[in-house]
Amino acid sequence: MNLDSTANPMSYNDDFEDDVLDEPTLVGPTESSTRPNDCNESANHLSGGAAGVAPIGSIVGQYELLSEIARGAMGVVYRARHQTLGRLAAVKMILDADAASSDIRERFETEARAAATLHHPGIVSLFESGHWNGYPYFAMAYVDGESLLQRLRNGPMAPKQAAEMIASVSEAMAHAHARQIIHRDLKPANILIDSSGKPHITDFGVCKDLTSSSNLTTAGEMVGTPHFMPPEQAGMSNVPLGPAADVYSLGAVLFAMLTGRPPFLAATPIEVVSQVLTQDPVSPKALNSSVPIELSVITMKCLRKNPGQRYADAGELAADANRFLSGQPILAKPPGILDRLGLLLQRHVFFASVSSSVALATLALMFFVFASLMKSRRDLAETRAELEFVQTQLDGERLVTSRFLRNQSDSEEDRATIIHDFEMERLTGAIEQFRESNPELALELAIEMARFSIANQLEFPDKFRSHLIEAAQADPSKLDLQKLPLTELIEQAEKQVLRPMSSTTRKSFGLPVDEVQPESIPESRSTESPPTTNTAP
Repeated sequence: MNLDSTANPMSYNDDFEDDVLDEPTLVGPTESSTRPNDCNESANHLSGGAAGVAPIGSIVGQYELLSEIARGAMGVVYRARHQTLGRLAAVKMILDADAASSDIRERFETEARAAATLHHPGIVSLFESGHWNGYPYFAMAYVDGESLLQRLRNGPMAPKQAAEMIASVSEAMAHAHARQIIHRDLKPANILIDSSGKPHITDFGVCKDLTSSSNLTTAGEMVGTPHFMPPEQAGMSNVPLGPAADVYSLGAVLFAMLTGRPPFLAATPIEVVSQVLTQDPVSPKALNSSVPIELSVITMKCLRKNPGQRYADAGELAADANRFLSGQPILAKPPGILDRLGLLLQRHVFFASVSSSVALATLALMFFVFASLMKSRRDLAETRAELEFVQTQLDGERLVTSRFLRNQSDSEEDRATIIHDFEMERLTGAIEQFRESNPELALELAIEMARFSIANQLEFPDKFRSHLIEAAQADPSKLDLQKLPLTELIEQAEKQVLRPMSSTTRKSFGLPVDEVQPESIPESRSTESPPTTNTAP
């Protein structure tokens, strides 16, 4: 079955139509499909039938053939009446028993066995089976009505009606799934609607008994109808068939009931199979705005590529459809962000590989930045701890010195001398402490110490003068640094300071601070002369 996408999107096109008798599409390595014969003969067709087929009026088992209902590539179905009970039945026979392959015969017998095993009002019942003049046949219950395919030729169904239909069909398939039988060819043509509007599933010719080792599908061959075939049945590797395969087909049938077309459209079965394997369908609500969001979500859950993300079996689908009909919250949820990303990556392998590389590189960069940040924070914490330690020592030493001076000296001059010596010793200790770990800080402390010695007319130690000379050597000027006055040597050394001490750091070492300048803004290097007053306590 196919649709003409250039015509009315809400109606079926008959060019690739499969009907209830058609052998399912077999896509192999050398042929794209097995095109069935036209099977739209009228139910009142009274011809004598093709050669080798029972003519109308023949007695097949206990049934008198009344008319031919339809004919396909594999067999023919007659409307018949039981001679004793008078009930109507549908009698199905292989077209040519002599030419029929062993696979066709086995599929015919598989359908008969499955129908005999399943007893549900929503599944066409088997009455009897046997042979007539060498032709295998079986008689089924006659459904007086039309197929869902014929119903959908008039356009999509009302959402509530579609939900009721899929709930009934799913409950019937749940009966089969409970007995480990999967249909493998669920489609509108295989769902018959009786005169009261009740659906009945038919054509179990390619069903699979999960308890049996029999496998009718040969290598390179796919069994089913491409428009309603799940990816794992269309060739998705390493995914076994199970009840979730029928759930996909039921979702595709529900999609067709809601939109008037199957989930995928293409000119050939091969192209349809390619879409089934690689693309995601649009939601039914995108094609038909009258579809409730809950019913659209149920449909899309059935059509997930991964069987594990669908309903586990038809019973779960029926239960969610009934929740929708009764106004209760459904269990199905739209795919989340991670699910959508996974689907995107599955569809674009190259994009996925590139994205993965970029993601790994980004993660590595983030880790490096995080590690650097943590190291910087540790270094900052250590520096702060050192400064706090120095500040604590400084405060303690000043307190002890102040008490000592108050007790030992009444002379202001002596007290000033002791304080100056104390400040010089304190700065000397700080310079020695940071000379290796933080040379720039040690240089700035040496500059401040030199300024303090000038301001208070104290002798500046030669070892720290050498320190200033070494720092000033980077200056391109050809000055004789040994003969420079200390004030000019300070200016030359100060040019090598890239980042002056902040107000907080200066306070920590008891150095003068410009009160007008906020602490959070680094102080700019002043071009004025060094301070001439001592701010130390």
